[in-house]
Amino acid sequence: MTDGIPSTQPTDAAFWLAEEIVLAIGAAVILGLVIQLTRRGAWRSAFVPRAVPEWGDARSIRTEALTIEHAVLPFMVYLTVFAAARLAYPTQGPAPQDGAIDTIPIWYTATAQAVTQLLTLAVTAMLVGRSLGWSWRRWGLHLDQPGRDLAWAAIAYLASWPLIWGAAQATVWLIQLVQPDFTPTEHLAIGYLADARTPGWVIGMIVVGTVVLAPIMEEFYFRGVIQNLTARGTGSTWAGIVLSAIAFGLIHGELQNRPALMLFGVVLGYTYARRRSLLAAIVLHAIFNLKTLLFFFLFRPTLS
Repeated sequence: MTDGIPSTQPTDAAFWLAEEIVLAIGAAVILGLVIQLTRRGAWRSAFVPRAVPEWGDARSIRTEALTIEHAVLPFMVYLTVFAAARLAYPTQGPAPQDGAIDTIPIWYTATAQAVTQLLTLAVTAMLVGRSLGWSWRRWGLHLDQPGRDLAWAAIAYLASWPLIWGAAQATVWLIQLVQPDFTPTEHLAIGYLADARTPGWVIGMIVVGTVVLAPIMEEFYFRGVIQNLTARGTGSTWAGIVLSAIAFGLIHGELQNRPALMLFGVVLGYTYARRRSLLAAIVLHAIFNLKTLLFFFLFRPTLS
């Protein structure tokens, strides 16, 4: 899984200025939403996701055909393919160069990750498509209102980023209270991008995987499958949102990012439920990852 929140603590003024601008815009969006909801008296309805099937609604989500195998099989494919690829690489040979991130070459690990994402996505889509009679609309995958989905995703990102960023910073602070020598670990993909030995074509593969493949694969699985299954099993849309968000956060490797990514998972789940659109969740996820990469490429020369 390739979501990440920058874990380093850069001191570059340009970086922090850009980050503060995004945070300020997010705060302004939050204030605007609070004012709008207060004027309309719509606070109660705002927190009622609409993913519960409404059979006469053309945009209703109807996933009663999903079963536990839709959750288990893609997850097993993800673990098995990536683990097999790692184990298949011969470990004999000279010791890695100083500063190497891994004994396995970057190009090999990046390729294995991309193949794993593609296969997991294909298996998830095949299983769900077959069960739903290839009616993707029943899953919330449609292009009925792409403009509104895009606008929702952009607003949701801006409004949630101050909270997600704050959660990440608070988590690091709390961990360091208990373990003063704790140093946040950077996401593996960012480490590969920062490595001068990474070939250009591998950088391109990582970017595509982060901005395109990962959002599609993870939203298909966590929102399209896990959220729907847990919501139906518990009889609560909010339970589905929260449980899938917890799973989403736990699957990512960096300890200090997990609470923030769980919060982001709640935002993604709410977006899917409220818009009844996987496209909206996928675009929101892509914006989140794209911003991380843009800041890395824009400020890398001054943060090294």
